[in-house]
Amino acid sequence: MTSEATHSRAGDRRRSGLRRPSIRQARALAAAREHVRTGSVAHWALRLSPDLAALEVGAALEALAEVAGETTPEDVLERIFSNFCIGK
Repeated sequence: MTSEATHSRAGDRRRSGLRRPSIRQARALAAAREHVRTGSVAHWALRLSPDLAALEVGAALEALAEVAGETTPEDVLERIFSNFCIGK
């Protein structure tokens, strides 16, 4: 891609209000994509239960909620404390 084309795309992004995702958002988007892919393979290629695909779709929606800012501080704290034992 030429420098001119790159510059033009950046200008288009600014005019449309789009911006690059943060590292956290990019990771959440990648996780959502992977959950959708896994659910699709489980259902269509492996012919596994639709329930398994539904679980992956649910996980993808949770990842997208993080990108959209729908994850509450309580959700974040719950995740942190569910993985660590503090104060024993």
